[in-house]
Amino acid sequence: MTLDERIETALLAQDCDTPLTAAIALVHALHAEGMSKQAIADAYCAAHQRHAGDADAAAYDALGNVLDYLTGGCTPKMRLLPDEPDVKLTRTAQSTIV
Repeated sequence: MTLDERIETALLAQDCDTPLTAAIALVHALHAEGMSKQAIADAYCAAHQRHAGDADAAAYDALGNVLDYLTGGCTPKMRLLPDEPDVKLTRTAQSTIV
């Protein structure tokens, strides 16, 4: 399964309360598999852009929240993978996050 497929599958997961919970769980799984925080953020940013026009904003909002948690755009207790430096998104990616 590709990384994009894993993200999309997580967003639809029935075993988690919300898409946000599933998206966060996948961040931890990917990091445990050796993926860097920056690579995870890049993949989530691409998924966030793909979901920008969705009628149901749940996936888009969940992905945006995770990006905030990876970049430090949140309260300190919400940061994901806090032992690593916050990541930077490209200017194009930043303009899509509201």
